[in-house]
Amino acid sequence: MAMNYSEAIKDGIVSSALYADDGVFNEEIEKIFTQGWVYVAHETEIPNVGDYVRRNIGLEAFVVVRGKDKKVKVISNRCTHRATLLVHEDKGNLRGSLTCWYHGWVFGFDGKLLNVPYGKGSEGLDHKCLPAATVEIYGGFVFATLNPDAIPFDEYLGNGKKIIDRVLDCSPSGKIRVDTGWVRYETQTNWKLQIENNVDGYHLNYVHASLGRALDVRYKDTVMVSEDKLTTEAIDFLGGHIELTIGAGYTKPLEWLGVKEGREMPADIKEYKDAIEEKHSDEVAHEVIYAGPPHAYIFPNLFIAETNIIFYQMEDRHTNVQLSSPILFEGSSDKLNSRFLRLCEGSLGPSSFLLPDDGAITERQSRGHIGRPMDIDLRRGMDREVVGEDGVITSHITDETSQRAFWNHYKTIMSS
Repeated sequence: MAMNYSEAIKDGIVSSALYADDGVFNEEIEKIFTQGWVYVAHETEIPNVGDYVRRNIGLEAFVVVRGKDKKVKVISNRCTHRATLLVHEDKGNLRGSLTCWYHGWVFGFDGKLLNVPYGKGSEGLDHKCLPAATVEIYGGFVFATLNPDAIPFDEYLGNGKKIIDRVLDCSPSGKIRVDTGWVRYETQTNWKLQIENNVDGYHLNYVHASLGRALDVRYKDTVMVSEDKLTTEAIDFLGGHIELTIGAGYTKPLEWLGVKEGREMPADIKEYKDAIEEKHSDEVAHEVIYAGPPHAYIFPNLFIAETNIIFYQMEDRHTNVQLSSPILFEGSSDKLNSRFLRLCEGSLGPSSFLLPDDGAITERQSRGHIGRPMDIDLRRGMDREVVGEDGVITSHITDETSQRAFWNHYKTIMSS
């Protein structure tokens, strides 16, 4: 029986069947991930001609490769003969072409079929080139779609551009690198639970209680205080894009980088502060120095967690893979960038403060969805949201404005 999304998502109530139904998952793959725009890579992962990374669009295998014209291509990783994967390493260099391991068919970086061995047996047959996705890049972030009639990229990204712009503002060169590799973390959860959790400002005191006890900077004074003292907000940027303004709670310069009041600022951080003040206006420099990079989500699979990038790939309805990597500032000192690497290890590494907690709680949620459908209540804070002239919705950081933002956009897509 087809899902009625208008009934399953209504007035801040979401049916648990949307997390647990295989038919819903298959429809998501088609409507959200195949027909829509998705994040696939950062261009600094493939700096040289022939460099590639393996990525999925939905469940389908693709290769993101730097073509001979130095442009980024996203082509199928399945040979058009017998569907054998053409590359099986996560990254590498293709050295001129893609050659199928099974029967030696050869394809170019643009997907064009270049050679079929023992060609006489194939005379008159209509052999196909590799399907290629449409590619757009903004600020180094590579997005792709398999839909030739997808909505225009600028319309899709919308206010997501502001999120990426603020990441780039934090780099003195205006450019970032994402080239240290990825931590792969698999959970037995539906992908939507990971999204909901990462933009949830309500769970910090409970799921991450150990973090609050261990740290005297960063999150402790920005989200781990009483409700009335919190000055941070949840923002629905429309189009499914969401932010938690965690940085708005910092009161000291570069607190987001671990600088402590009363201690001398390390030389590499002082150099960074000076470079930001020289590059930007007073207003932008103040925002960078006090708030740092955003804590935000770009629909449907990209999450910018301050100094980290996260994206998601699904194995099936109940298996989600989260990949995370630190953001490095191009042109900045190795010492400064090593700080971002350590921050990533501390928050998203295998023995970190955040990642294992979030994995455990979302798996418990996932198990809770087994059985008869129940109403998932996401109505917190509906009566204190503020709608701006541009339609952007702002509320208290602990409100479920973030979840409603996701589900309202989800309903629009899935009902079409």
